[in-house]
Amino acid sequence: MVWNVSRKTFLDVDEVAAMIANVPLKHELAFHSNVQLDNGEIRHIVMVDMSTSSKAHLAKLRNFLGDNFFQRIAWYSSGRSFHGYGEDLLSIADWVGFMGLLLLVNQPRLEPTVDPRWIGHRLLAGFSALRWTKNTAHYLLPPTLIDSNR
Repeated sequence: MVWNVSRKTFLDVDEVAAMIANVPLKHELAFHSNVQLDNGEIRHIVMVDMSTSSKAHLAKLRNFLGDNFFQRIAWYSSGRSFHGYGEDLLSIADWVGFMGLLLLVNQPRLEPTVDPRWIGHRLLAGFSALRWTKNTAHYLLPPTLIDSNR
């Protein structure tokens, strides 16, 4: 099930907390990257699903994306990995390019830095999505903000 949420509702901390609190058990709430601008244009919020919970992999991603871009991403520990949410709104073409760039972060014959299956699923769906809850046994923790600058 998908709900469209206004900018006002999305930016209201109490409204978002209520949405999270009201997710039924055995269901998860995920946030999609699609943003519809006032002029009707669709943009995408930058999202990243890492493959690991090692902060060393965040440093690899920082080196690949560049310090300026990386610093505009808020990082959350989700138990087995990190979730990143960026400040930028990407056009559809730029979002596809960004997803391709994330695939290139992964080095041949090494454990992936960014989850390649997540990228594949998101490209097929046409939007990024990351969960905000932990209501099923599949997940270890709800995402919590970390300080990635250390």
